[in-house]
Amino acid sequence: MTDSPSCETKEAVTGICVIVGAAFNWRNSRVGFWLNASVLGAVEVGVVAFMLAPGYMRWSDGGIGLGLFVLALVFSTIGFWKGPRPMRVPLVGAR
Repeated sequence: MTDSPSCETKEAVTGICVIVGAAFNWRNSRVGFWLNASVLGAVEVGVVAFMLAPGYMRWSDGGIGLGLFVLALVFSTIGFWKGPRPMRVPLVGAR
């Protein structure tokens, strides 16, 4: 792995997503699920488009992260839809 700025950016975004995942997804939050899926998906699209496709990184190296992202997204989606639903708190003044 190289010490290029894009690798550092990916690691920083991944760290942020881990924190968001611990804070939101632990409680089965819909916002946390979509936030993690969209941010990490955008990062993976960027890695494929700007690192793997031009040949700056080997597919065998970058494909591992992409494969783990797809597996995590599949299992997170299954857990999100099959897991218990959080209680819904009514809005103030709603009847």
